[in-house]
Amino acid sequence: LVFGTDPKPNFMGSLIYNMDYGDLSSFGNPKVKTPNMDWLAANGRKLTNYYAMSPVCSPSRSSLITGQYPATLGVNSIFASRAELARHDMPDFLPLEHPNLPRTMHEAGYATGHFGKWHMGGGRDVDNAPRPTEYGYDQSLVSFEGLGDRLLDADAKNDLPKQSAALENGELLFVNKNEKTGIYIDSALAFIAKHENEPFYIDLWPNDVHDWHQPKPGAAAEFDAVTENPYEKDFFAVLKAMDEQLGRFFQELERMGKMDNTIILLASDNGPTDWPRYYDPRFYPEGYTGPMNAPGFTAGFRGRKWSLYEGGIRVPFIAYWKGHIEASVDTKTMMGSIDLFPTICGLVGVQAAGTVEGQDMSKLLTKGKTNGDRTFYWYYEKPKPSPKKDSMRPELAMRSGEWKLISRVDGTESYLYNIVKDPYETNDLSESMPKIKARMISELFTWYNERMD
Repeated sequence: LVFGTDPKPNFMGSLIYNMDYGDLSSFGNPKVKTPNMDWLAANGRKLTNYYAMSPVCSPSRSSLITGQYPATLGVNSIFASRAELARHDMPDFLPLEHPNLPRTMHEAGYATGHFGKWHMGGGRDVDNAPRPTEYGYDQSLVSFEGLGDRLLDADAKNDLPKQSAALENGELLFVNKNEKTGIYIDSALAFIAKHENEPFYIDLWPNDVHDWHQPKPGAAAEFDAVTENPYEKDFFAVLKAMDEQLGRFFQELERMGKMDNTIILLASDNGPTDWPRYYDPRFYPEGYTGPMNAPGFTAGFRGRKWSLYEGGIRVPFIAYWKGHIEASVDTKTMMGSIDLFPTICGLVGVQAAGTVEGQDMSKLLTKGKTNGDRTFYWYYEKPKPSPKKDSMRPELAMRSGEWKLISRVDGTESYLYNIVKDPYETNDLSESMPKIKARMISELFTWYNERMD
């Protein structure tokens, strides 16, 4: 996210689709460097206890722009076909009546733009979703999971871009997936130049590192000496290319004289995918017999996307604002995507509209102050079976200070972890800490039942 120009700061937020906690070299990636995102980490505040509010994109993104839990919004899975939405008792799209971040910033005098993945309504057979501009953006350019002007993958391995094109509703451009982030950045830079005398608020939400990974021809060969795994080679190539594009955006902000007064927040919406093909020899590329690992690094955390273990929901977070946010690493404070609406408003001096469930953490970022122990809750309605036996998919989770509880909605298979001492969730303390577990079970199910009524 990026904000400002004099006297107000600009804001730019980069929410990267499916980038996991350990994908940046500044967060522990052992195989590939991400120097431009690492520059933000070295010169800004890096949080190691930051959470997405869902292990999948639609609920996580909806929580970010509204400051509400996905369960409060009724968005407990991804926005998909009408039949799938009906099965999950979900709205067709994120309801417009919720107060949200882009509308609040627009009303505060900011030029507002969204460039990149949307996935809060529109796509498949859902043709009645609002365009992002109806949520408060002056301009938008999205992908197949949204309406309005959009870039559609010419080299897609499924029919979703064609389904999106059939809905019309906006100017459509078919491009290869590896071209999209560059176009989003060019569009964002043109938007900033167009609104040169206004403070800007921009969402820049690339989806390069969501599979399938489709690098430019020959780019994966650079990683032949790094890994034998062809899936990893493709992933490393698109991760490097995305980092280079973000670096180009930062350089252009500097050239335009905007970098010093722009707040930049960088995070992810959930962990990396966990498809069976990554573990099943029947899906290996022809002629390949070597070891296979799902691409994307969880830094050792258990679980991946679709899981409420840490690997599905704990993601990287970096905040940069020259002269206002001190370069530091915070290993204690809990913060989540639910906090970004009030926090961004706090950073730029705007009153957050409506009632939010997140907290304003702006003083944490600018002054290093903490709001004390936090409690977060998760509900994910559509857990998928994992190819890995250690990544059971519970529907409910709760973190309260040092304690993490996961549970099925029927109360079975519930486990308690001390997430500070046991961040990899290997030691269930249910029997040794029964009072703590009973308290958390009661609080978690009270929270869940209030939202299901």
